Amino acid sequence: MKRPPFVEGVFLALILAVAGGSAWSLAMLALPPGPAAVLLVNGLATAYALYLLFRSPLRAGRVTVGTAWLALIAGLAWAPPSLLVPACAFAAALWLLRSVCYHRSLAAVAADLALHALAAGAAVWTVDQSGSVFLAVWSYFLTQALFTVIPRPAAAEPASVDAEAAFERARRNAEAALRRLVSHP
Repeated sequence: MKRPPFVEGVFLALILAVAGGSAWSLAMLALPPGPAAVLLVNGLATAYALYLLFRSPLRAGRVTVGTAWLALIAGLAWAPPSLLVPACAFAAALWLLRSVCYHRSLAAVAADLALHALAAGAAVWTVDQSGSVFLAVWSYFLTQALFTVIPRPAAAEPASVDAEAAFERARRNAEAALRRLVSHP
């Protein structure tokens, strides 16, 4: 399955960091910090999920993913007013989405889970050290861009059928069928 390149992930991290930092500044003018943080996490996770769906080679299941995402947002509206619950829920949902869309082995899925944990840790550490939402979002999504280096399983070897021999056999069968059609009036 084709994955987006790392450079694209870095660029996306920058866009989301600028958008997140700006949205945080604007949200703080109208909302208390708790709801503003939940709204920010919701918006950034949704934007990243849309990006993953857009770049995914899979075409089936997009409506199901969208419906499940909306159900997650609606369910989190009833969650306690804490940033931990939506952050963990969206991280798990993003991990599941990326696992389904981009990974074909259990080892890759496990590596992606470890990457999500590393990204969350980087974001928490960054915001703790700097107090900057921009840097926290940048750290999280820059770490997420590393999912492109998770190894993929080797492609299965094609069956040992000589393609030229198979073509020759098909040509002979077609000629024989054509002779039978022509010889019978």
